[in-house]
Amino acid sequence: MEFIPFIELSDFEGLNFITRHSFREDYFPLNGIMLKESVSKTNSFEINYKGFREFTSSLNLTIRNKNYTQDFKQLGYLDNQSILVRSQSKFNFLGSYIKRRFIL
Repeated sequence: MEFIPFIELSDFEGLNFITRHSFREDYFPLNGIMLKESVSKTNSFEINYKGFREFTSSLNLTIRNKNYTQDFKQLGYLDNQSILVRSQSKFNFLGSYIKRRFIL
């Protein structure tokens, strides 16, 4: 089961803001019986900029906490936290000039 509500503020002076909050339960068979393996909670924050055609940029921060049940901890599974940061920018300053110059 997974539940992911989000809030998005779109096109605010070329900026988009998105926040997502996820709750997930994982199940896995143990000795032939389906048991709850873990509960994961994820928070994600994203900013995108598309102010003009030649430049776009995005920044994403995701934090996930995964907690295993006692049955799976006895098998050696450990609770963990993951932090992911992704940044991407695209510059295309000469692209429109080249298209206009060579594609007529």
